[in-house]
Amino acid sequence: MVKYIGMDAHMSTCTFCVTDERGRELDNTTIQTNGRLLVNYVRSVKGEKKLAFEECELSGWLYELLNAEADELIVCNPVENTQYKKKKTDKLDARKLSKLLRGDFLSPVYHDGSQRERFRALMSGYKDLVQENTRLKNRYKSLFRKSGIRIEGESIYNKPTLLAQLDRPDLVFTARHIYEAIQQIERSLEEYKQVIPRSKRHFPELELLTSVPGIGYIQAAHIISQVISPERFRSKYKYFAYCGLVRHKK
Repeated sequence: MVKYIGMDAHMSTCTFCVTDERGRELDNTTIQTNGRLLVNYVRSVKGEKKLAFEECELSGWLYELLNAEADELIVCNPVENTQYKKKKTDKLDARKLSKLLRGDFLSPVYHDGSQRERFRALMSGYKDLVQENTRLKNRYKSLFRKSGIRIEGESIYNKPTLLAQLDRPDLVFTARHIYEAIQQIERSLEEYKQVIPRSKRHFPELELLTSVPGIGYIQAAHIISQVISPERFRSKYKYFAYCGLVRHKK
Protein backbone atom coordinates (compact mmCIF):
# COMPACT_ATOMS: atom_id res chain seq x y z
CA MET A 1 0.00 0.00 0.00
CA VAL A 2 1.36 3.40 -1.00
CA LYS A 3 1.87 6.02 1.71
CA TYR A 4 1.53 9.68 0.74
CA ILE A 5 3.66 11.98 2.89
CA GLY A 6 3.08 15.74 2.88
CA MET A 7 5.77 17.82 4.59
CA ASP A 8 5.48 21.47 5.63
CA ALA A 9 9.10 22.55 6.01
CA HIS A 10 10.43 25.44 8.09
CA MET A 11 13.82 26.41 9.44
CA SER A 12 13.04 25.30 12.99
CA THR A 13 10.50 22.48 12.53
CA CYS A 14 9.00 20.24 9.84
CA THR A 15 5.46 18.86 10.03
CA PHE A 16 4.62 15.53 8.37
CA CYS A 17 1.22 14.13 7.44
CA VAL A 18 0.98 10.52 6.21
CA THR A 19 -2.09 9.33 4.27
CA ASP A 20 -2.75 5.89 2.82
CA GLU A 21 -4.34 4.96 -0.53
CA ARG A 22 -7.85 5.15 0.92
CA GLY A 23 -7.29 8.70 2.19
CA ARG A 24 -7.03 7.71 5.85
CA GLU A 25 -4.65 9.84 7.89
CA LEU A 26 -2.07 7.60 9.55
CA ASP A 27 0.10 10.20 11.26
CA ASN A 28 0.49 13.96 11.68
CA THR A 29 3.53 15.02 13.64
CA THR A 30 6.05 17.85 13.96
CA ILE A 31 9.77 17.28 14.49
CA GLN A 32 12.86 19.44 14.65
CA THR A 33 14.49 20.40 11.35
CA ASN A 34 17.48 18.14 11.73
CA GLY A 35 18.86 16.04 8.89
CA ARG A 36 19.20 12.85 10.91
CA LEU A 37 15.74 13.18 12.47
CA LEU A 38 14.09 13.87 9.11
CA VAL A 39 15.73 10.84 7.48
CA ASN A 40 14.79 8.60 10.42
CA TYR A 41 11.17 9.68 10.26
CA VAL A 42 10.81 9.05 6.52
CA ARG A 43 12.49 5.67 6.96
CA SER A 44 10.02 4.81 9.75
CA VAL A 45 7.17 4.97 7.22
CA LYS A 46 7.14 1.42 5.86
CA GLY A 47 6.22 0.28 2.37
CA GLU A 48 6.09 2.26 -0.86
CA LYS A 49 6.00 5.98 -0.13
CA LYS A 50 5.71 9.25 -2.00
CA LEU A 51 6.90 12.48 -0.41
CA ALA A 52 6.04 16.08 -1.30
CA PHE A 53 7.01 19.49 0.04
CA GLU A 54 6.81 23.00 -1.37
CA GLU A 55 9.66 24.90 -3.01
CA CYS A 56 11.44 27.05 -0.40
CA GLU A 57 14.94 28.01 0.73
CA LEU A 58 15.36 24.56 2.27
CA SER A 59 14.17 22.63 -0.78
CA GLY A 60 17.63 22.02 -2.31
CA TRP A 61 19.00 20.64 0.95
CA LEU A 62 15.86 18.62 1.63
CA TYR A 63 15.91 17.14 -1.88
CA GLU A 64 19.49 15.89 -1.54
CA LEU A 65 18.73 14.62 1.97
CA LEU A 66 15.47 12.76 1.32
CA ASN A 67 15.49 11.85 -2.37
CA ALA A 68 16.94 8.40 -1.73
CA GLU A 69 14.51 7.72 1.15
CA ALA A 70 11.27 7.86 -0.88
CA ASP A 71 10.13 6.01 -3.97
CA GLU A 72 9.04 9.34 -5.43
CA LEU A 73 9.81 12.86 -4.24
CA ILE A 74 8.02 15.94 -5.55
CA VAL A 75 9.13 19.49 -4.84
CA CYS A 76 5.97 21.37 -5.78
CA ASN A 77 5.18 24.91 -6.78
CA PRO A 78 3.56 26.72 -3.80
CA VAL A 79 1.82 29.24 -6.05
CA GLU A 80 -0.25 26.43 -7.59
CA ASN A 81 -1.47 25.33 -4.14
CA THR A 82 -2.77 28.65 -2.79
CA GLN A 83 -6.35 28.02 -3.93
CA TYR A 84 -6.48 24.81 -1.91
CA LYS A 85 -4.92 26.21 1.28
CA LYS A 86 -7.39 28.63 2.83
CA LYS A 87 -6.41 28.07 6.46
CA LYS A 88 -2.73 28.29 7.34
CA THR A 89 -1.23 26.09 10.05
CA ASP A 90 1.67 23.69 9.72
CA LYS A 91 -0.48 20.60 10.33
CA LEU A 92 -3.19 21.72 7.93
CA ASP A 93 -0.61 22.52 5.25
CA ALA A 94 1.03 19.11 5.64
CA ARG A 95 -2.39 17.41 5.52
CA LYS A 96 -3.39 19.31 2.39
CA LEU A 97 -0.10 18.47 0.65
CA SER A 98 -0.59 14.81 1.48
CA LYS A 99 -4.09 14.82 -0.05
CA LEU A 100 -2.97 16.77 -3.14
CA LEU A 101 -0.10 14.31 -3.60
CA ARG A 102 -2.52 11.37 -3.34
CA GLY A 103 -4.77 12.96 -5.98
CA ASP A 104 -1.83 13.81 -8.30
CA PHE A 105 -2.72 17.52 -8.20
CA LEU A 106 0.77 18.91 -7.47
CA SER A 107 2.83 20.88 -10.00
CA PRO A 108 6.49 19.85 -9.62
CA VAL A 109 9.50 22.17 -9.58
CA TYR A 110 12.62 20.69 -11.18
CA HIS A 111 15.36 19.41 -8.86
CA ASP A 112 18.04 16.82 -9.48
CA GLY A 113 20.63 17.52 -6.76
CA SER A 114 23.41 17.80 -9.36
CA GLN A 115 26.47 20.04 -9.38
CA ARG A 116 24.75 22.17 -11.99
CA GLU A 117 21.89 22.84 -9.60
CA ARG A 118 24.31 23.80 -6.84
CA PHE A 119 26.00 26.12 -9.36
CA ARG A 120 22.75 28.10 -9.32
CA ALA A 121 23.56 29.34 -5.79
CA LEU A 122 26.80 30.93 -7.05
CA MET A 123 25.06 32.67 -9.94
CA SER A 124 22.19 33.74 -7.71
CA GLY A 125 24.70 35.44 -5.41
CA TYR A 126 26.25 37.24 -8.38
CA LYS A 127 22.82 38.37 -9.61
CA ASP A 128 21.89 39.68 -6.16
CA LEU A 129 25.09 41.73 -6.03
CA VAL A 130 24.43 43.20 -9.47
CA GLN A 131 20.91 44.22 -8.45
CA GLU A 132 22.11 45.71 -5.16
CA ASN A 133 24.86 47.60 -6.98
CA THR A 134 22.33 49.08 -9.40
CA ARG A 135 20.08 50.14 -6.53
CA LEU A 136 22.94 51.85 -4.68
CA LYS A 137 24.13 53.62 -7.84
CA ASN A 138 20.65 55.00 -8.43
CA ARG A 139 20.49 56.27 -4.85
CA TYR A 140 23.97 57.76 -5.13
CA LYS A 141 23.16 59.64 -8.33
CA SER A 142 19.89 60.93 -6.86
CA LEU A 143 21.82 62.71 -4.10
CA PHE A 144 23.55 64.82 -6.75
CA ARG A 145 20.25 65.58 -8.45
CA LYS A 146 18.89 66.85 -5.12
CA SER A 147 21.68 69.44 -5.17
CA GLY A 148 20.96 70.40 -8.77
CA ILE A 149 24.15 68.73 -10.02
CA ARG A 150 23.88 66.88 -13.32
CA ILE A 151 26.59 64.29 -13.99
CA GLU A 152 26.39 61.92 -16.96
CA GLY A 153 28.02 58.53 -17.47
CA GLU A 154 29.81 56.18 -15.09
CA SER A 155 32.47 58.65 -13.97
CA ILE A 156 30.40 59.60 -10.94
CA TYR A 157 31.06 56.18 -9.38
CA ASN A 158 34.86 56.35 -9.77
CA LYS A 159 35.65 59.87 -8.57
CA PRO A 160 35.21 60.43 -4.83
CA THR A 161 36.35 64.04 -5.33
CA LEU A 162 32.89 64.76 -6.78
CA LEU A 163 31.50 64.52 -3.25
CA ALA A 164 32.90 68.01 -2.62
CA GLN A 165 30.29 69.40 -5.02
CA LEU A 166 27.43 68.50 -2.68
CA ASP A 167 26.39 71.56 -0.67
CA ARG A 168 24.72 69.86 2.31
CA PRO A 169 26.58 67.99 5.08
CA ASP A 170 23.81 65.38 5.40
CA LEU A 171 24.03 64.58 1.69
CA VAL A 172 27.82 64.38 1.86
CA PHE A 173 27.67 61.94 4.80
CA THR A 174 25.07 59.71 3.09
CA ALA A 175 26.82 59.82 -0.29
CA ARG A 176 30.18 58.89 1.22
CA HIS A 177 28.80 55.72 2.82
CA ILE A 178 26.92 54.74 -0.34
CA TYR A 179 30.08 55.32 -2.38
CA GLU A 180 32.07 53.03 -0.07
CA ALA A 181 29.37 50.33 -0.35
CA ILE A 182 29.46 50.57 -4.15
CA GLN A 183 33.23 50.14 -4.17
CA GLN A 184 32.98 47.06 -1.94
CA ILE A 185 30.36 45.48 -4.20
CA GLU A 186 32.48 46.25 -7.28
CA ARG A 187 35.40 44.38 -5.69
CA SER A 188 33.14 41.44 -4.88
CA LEU A 189 31.83 41.34 -8.45
CA GLU A 190 35.38 41.23 -9.77
CA GLU A 191 36.04 38.17 -7.59
CA TYR A 192 32.93 36.52 -9.00
CA LYS A 193 34.13 37.27 -12.54
CA GLN A 194 37.39 35.45 -11.76
CA VAL A 195 35.70 32.41 -10.23
CA ILE A 196 32.93 31.88 -12.80
CA PRO A 197 35.20 31.17 -15.83
CA ARG A 198 36.95 28.45 -13.80
CA SER A 199 33.71 26.49 -13.89
CA LYS A 200 34.44 25.41 -17.46
CA ARG A 201 36.31 22.37 -16.15
CA HIS A 202 33.04 21.19 -14.57
CA PHE A 203 30.67 22.37 -17.29
CA PRO A 204 32.04 21.76 -20.82
CA GLU A 205 28.95 23.43 -22.31
CA LEU A 206 30.27 26.74 -20.99
CA GLU A 207 32.75 26.89 -23.86
CA LEU A 208 30.06 25.92 -26.37
CA LEU A 209 27.72 28.66 -25.19
CA THR A 210 30.42 31.34 -25.31
CA SER A 211 31.06 30.44 -28.95
CA VAL A 212 27.63 31.95 -29.73
CA PRO A 213 28.01 35.63 -30.65
CA GLY A 214 26.73 37.88 -27.88
CA ILE A 215 27.08 35.34 -25.07
CA GLY A 216 29.98 35.81 -22.65
CA TYR A 217 31.06 33.74 -19.65
CA ILE A 218 28.64 35.43 -17.24
CA GLN A 219 25.59 34.99 -19.46
CA ALA A 220 26.59 31.42 -20.32
CA ALA A 221 26.93 30.63 -16.61
CA HIS A 222 23.46 32.08 -15.98
CA ILE A 223 22.04 29.84 -18.70
CA ILE A 224 23.66 26.71 -17.27
CA SER A 225 22.52 27.48 -13.71
CA GLN A 226 18.91 28.04 -14.82
CA VAL A 227 18.52 25.27 -17.41
CA ILE A 228 20.57 22.69 -15.44
CA SER A 229 19.70 19.85 -17.83
CA PRO A 230 18.13 20.09 -21.31
CA GLU A 231 16.67 16.61 -20.85
CA ARG A 232 14.04 18.02 -18.49
CA PHE A 233 12.26 19.63 -21.47
CA ARG A 234 10.05 17.36 -23.57
CA SER A 235 10.90 19.28 -26.74
CA LYS A 236 12.82 22.30 -27.94
CA TYR A 237 9.55 24.22 -28.04
CA LYS A 238 9.09 23.71 -24.30
CA TYR A 239 12.59 25.10 -23.84
CA PHE A 240 11.78 28.10 -26.04
CA ALA A 241 8.72 28.80 -23.89
CA TYR A 242 10.80 28.48 -20.71
CA CYS A 243 13.17 31.12 -22.10
CA GLY A 244 10.28 33.46 -22.91
CA LEU A 245 10.86 33.20 -26.66
CA VAL A 246 7.27 32.26 -27.50
CA ARG A 247 4.39 34.67 -27.89
CA HIS A 248 1.25 33.75 -25.96
CA LYS A 249 -2.11 35.02 -27.13
CA LYS A 250 -4.48 36.10 -24.37
